[in-house]
Amino acid sequence: MGYAAPAPAGKEYGFWHDAGAPFQMQQPSTNVGAPASLSRSAMAKLKEFTTDHHWRQRSKDLVPAFSEAGRGANGLNYQQFQKFFASAGQTFFGESLAHLCDPDLFERFDFNGDGVLEFIQAFKALKCVLYEIFHTSGGETIKPIEFVSPKQKGYTIIKELARGGQGAALLATVDKDGSKVVLKTYEKSNPNAGTIEEHIAEMEVLKELQNESYIMHAWDIFQDDKCVYCVNELMAGGDLEALREKTSAAGIQLTQEYFKNIFKQTLMGLDHIHEHGLMHCDLKEPNVMIKTTDLTNPQVAIIDFGLAHVCAGPGLAGGTPGYIPPETNTRHVWYPKGDIFSLGVTFFQLLADKTPLEKSGKFGIFQEGFQTMEDVIMFTATRPLPLHLISGKYPGVMSWLPNMCNKEKKPRPRALQILDNPFFTGAAPDEGWAAPVQFSPEKAAAPRQGMSQGIIVSQAAPRQIVSQVGAGQPRIANTVNATAFSAQRPIAAQTVQARTINSPTAAVANTRSFLAAPGGFQGQAAQFNRPVQMASPGAVRYQR
Repeated sequence: MGYAAPAPAGKEYGFWHDAGAPFQMQQPSTNVGAPASLSRSAMAKLKEFTTDHHWRQRSKDLVPAFSEAGRGANGLNYQQFQKFFASAGQTFFGESLAHLCDPDLFERFDFNGDGVLEFIQAFKALKCVLYEIFHTSGGETIKPIEFVSPKQKGYTIIKELARGGQGAALLATVDKDGSKVVLKTYEKSNPNAGTIEEHIAEMEVLKELQNESYIMHAWDIFQDDKCVYCVNELMAGGDLEALREKTSAAGIQLTQEYFKNIFKQTLMGLDHIHEHGLMHCDLKEPNVMIKTTDLTNPQVAIIDFGLAHVCAGPGLAGGTPGYIPPETNTRHVWYPKGDIFSLGVTFFQLLADKTPLEKSGKFGIFQEGFQTMEDVIMFTATRPLPLHLISGKYPGVMSWLPNMCNKEKKPRPRALQILDNPFFTGAAPDEGWAAPVQFSPEKAAAPRQGMSQGIIVSQAAPRQIVSQVGAGQPRIANTVNATAFSAQRPIAAQTVQARTINSPTAAVANTRSFLAAPGGFQGQAAQFNRPVQMASPGAVRYQR
């Protein structure tokens, strides 16, 4: 998971590197290790932009450039996208930014999948690249946040709801109206708690999405001398990971209609996220929660956008192993249809009773039987969905769910396309919905044009896994610190410091056993069901 520790003796798996070793990042098909440059004057101007944060006004300033590039159209093709970057550069910096474009960037912001970028998508692509250049040069974009205690801010803490590796979730009342909220606390003394910049970025994502009922609402962020506090909507019904256990205790049947209600709301939430030019990058059962304790008619919302701002950037790929789509495991880049894959895995596991559960040692469909991180990647790329587990009891999902989990990203439908399926609309099936495309392991094994043949390698790697890919070409496989890997934990390695996102305890101190297949990870101090950032600037090197 990118931890700064040598691999244990005799272990060859995971994502690992030596503590203190120098690192260089190189994105497949792009030269991120030596990022596209800006002039000195442009960098000085960019620093002003990242300090004052007046991006809303700047987006308005670029409307004429967008209109000119697209000749009045509502969307830009790739050539027009390049013209937009050139014109935007002249507007902001007095120089063209067309050299910052590439087809991969264009695809990552094509949330509609129609080969054109609308204004918000083109603008966010530009902003993403500029921030990446700024961060790569060592710049920081921290906004000042208010220094005040919860009491001074008008919150009365009732009790602690839960505690994890980053801090605690506190139930609180709003003094002015008596409503209940959750104060998500991040302890400043905790090295696993993340940076203030990360918490601000997540809060900004949530605020941008706040008008959608299927997204958890967030209202404020502040700090005192001990903690950073995020004020979030209370989700009283728990997450989908515990759904089967709770409905069983309440005598509620998990029928096709019951799941349809949950799936529809979640897809509408995802469509709202994509409509705003964002990707979630860590969709799974724990990140979809039920708003109230009414389980007979659950109202759900997507939560945890901690990776959303990270994964939009080139070379930064986070997520939870077993949910990360094959193309992201290969290229270490997220695309909008990667969220579709992750959500498809989530839906299938809910239907098939395959949701991973840490307390019982239960694994997901692409995690079962793994011994190494490489196994999870291989299972995700080649293991077919066990459709027989759901086809009899939930036949209605067979027209759309298999393609959400397609190994190739192109055939995966968009969220709105899925919602147009007769399963959700109630209309009679028509010829517009064809049978799911069948996955071919032989096709998946063949290298595709433009795809990276490598994964991650350390400059000072004591051990490497070498396998044959394509026409006898060696591939250097990813390796991991055995004491820190989790089949369900999103990989977060932002620097060479050992830190996990949302871990219950520091990875090096965790003592829970991780039981896999015989011979795999038994007795290792591993963690479960947490996201991981698999690559970041200055952390790892990609090799083709």
